[in-house]
Amino acid sequence: MASPLKLLMEEGVKNHTVVRSPDNQLVYTGFANFHTLAKNEENVFMPMNSNRAMNLKVVEQRVQENLNHFADTGRWLDFGQINFLVIDSEPRKVFYIMDGQHRCATMMELAKKSSHPIYFQFRVKVVEDENQANRDLEHFQRSYPVDPRSFFQTQEMTRLATQVLNAVRNQWYTIFRDVDLSVAVAKRSPDPDRPFLSDFLFFWLLKSSGLLKEGNSSAAVLAKLLKVNSAVRRLVKKNKLDKVGNPSEAMLAKITKCKSDCDESCYLGLFRPGKLEWKQVEEMIWGIQPHAPLRISGGSHGGNTTRGGTSGKGEASSRRRPKADAGSAPKKRARTHE
Repeated sequence: MASPLKLLMEEGVKNHTVVRSPDNQLVYTGFANFHTLAKNEENVFMPMNSNRAMNLKVVEQRVQENLNHFADTGRWLDFGQINFLVIDSEPRKVFYIMDGQHRCATMMELAKKSSHPIYFQFRVKVVEDENQANRDLEHFQRSYPVDPRSFFQTQEMTRLATQVLNAVRNQWYTIFRDVDLSVAVAKRSPDPDRPFLSDFLFFWLLKSSGLLKEGNSSAAVLAKLLKVNSAVRRLVKKNKLDKVGNPSEAMLAKITKCKSDCDESCYLGLFRPGKLEWKQVEEMIWGIQPHAPLRISGGSHGGNTTRGGTSGKGEASSRRRPKADAGSAPKKRARTHE
């Protein structure tokens, strides 16, 4: 026996109000008025068992935001697409909510307060049984998690951040930890422990650095990152651990063990909000080294980092002031004005 909701979807296809997937899968999409669905008492909107718990405060906040927006504009806020699963063997009219349970609850409350149409986009997939429904939900939730740190103000900033991330990943590939795909959609993926990085942590560092400015190249951004990395390394070598968030010996040992395609280990994983932030190092860096041009040998995505074209030892020796010969008197400066 086919689900009554499956028959409803097929009727919509015949009336050209619903579109079915062209590959003959039982996936349907279209627009609906939530009032029309909600007024039929046979229709049930049920969050799936393995979905996240409902937060009533979130629902209350969204209801009020919609009421305020409607009072100002005469329109509701955009509810986006709601994803439903329908079990073909289920005789009841149950829309199992795969994604959008808070938005459904918001529309339900708004329908009680207003008779104005509440349009939203839906996607319905018909599955054989509850086991298949749970497998589909698990697959859906293993998509790349949403994290606000991965959003940028412009397309150019997004492009630049992606290029720099790929370059740093290629150079220090073992310091990165993969994003946890078991995290539910719309939840923030947990960060790895220091001194490791994730894509999202690296994006946070880029944002806080202010390097993603219009006109900057990926090579220029990478050069500044390498410069700051060297500054943190020198602070660690000088045992000024309080300046870099007090990393433990275990953290520092992990840094040195990580393989890389450059001569220097990656210390960027020590950066964390409240522990070590870009501004702190930027304020210290010029007290550590002179303002010298940075050049990356071997291209923008790897190679040794040098300043002024000299090696680290040569650079250090060039900064030393020559000592006066014993017994010689200091030279007097020429007077330019009498």
